[in-house]
Amino acid sequence: MDTYGKFSGRNIIYSHSQFPEGIPTKVEPHSHEICELIFWEDGDAEYLVEGKEYKLSKYSLIITRPGDRHRIRFRKKGNYKRYDILVEEKKLFRSINHIISNDIDVINFSGNRIVIQLFQKMDFYCEHFEGDELERILINLINEVFYNVHISAEVDTCKENPILKKALEYIQENLTTHIDIEDLCHELYISKSYLHKLFVKYLRISPKKYIVSKRLIMAQRAIRAGEKPTIIYSDCGFSDYSSFWRDYKKHFGITPSEEQNRNITHVIRS
Repeated sequence: MDTYGKFSGRNIIYSHSQFPEGIPTKVEPHSHEICELIFWEDGDAEYLVEGKEYKLSKYSLIITRPGDRHRIRFRKKGNYKRYDILVEEKKLFRSINHIISNDIDVINFSGNRIVIQLFQKMDFYCEHFEGDELERILINLINEVFYNVHISAEVDTCKENPILKKALEYIQENLTTHIDIEDLCHELYISKSYLHKLFVKYLRISPKKYIVSKRLIMAQRAIRAGEKPTIIYSDCGFSDYSSFWRDYKKHFGITPSEEQNRNITHVIRS
């Protein structure tokens, strides 16, 4: 792997890398606890997120929201080159929060020299600055990227399974309340076994585990915003604190009360 720019700070992790021989291992579906941006430069690949599939092209910008199960599927061995950024949303301008929360996954910036140059600047500043000063510069550049998403983006089309799409929408709408898998299947006119097959095929996870992971991400964001774990667990769809505590420790590796002391480096490495 060749690295052109790299930085790890308290609120952002940045890398610009090239894989001349392609990716040697299969990338399994996973999720992050914070926002991820990937600016794709080269390589034959597809982006899969929450049951949707996008064909990546040169200068595609991928926006992955916290908790979204995603992976990049590499079509064949070859040269792969991309920028990869993980950033705490609370450090971005409030005026662009609606862009992140929007249902936008992949955007084509092939004709936008401004966005291309913004990413090129990130490498330049990595060579000349460090520490908190570099972190501020990178976050400001990311804010500029999001403003360009708002004013001049061409959203890519995707392929998706219509039944899985409805299932995910149902789960999201009822995430804070009791979700009965049988009720969900009745709503979709499918069997429990077929629903399970859909989730395993597209997301590599069972419906029940998917729901729990979404609720845990919701709880984590509330805790990191200053809410008390003993209060928010029920607002996040958990029936009792003991099961919430157990699931939280298993998923994140720490207890809910330990969460507020973590920074971005701990989040990514866990």
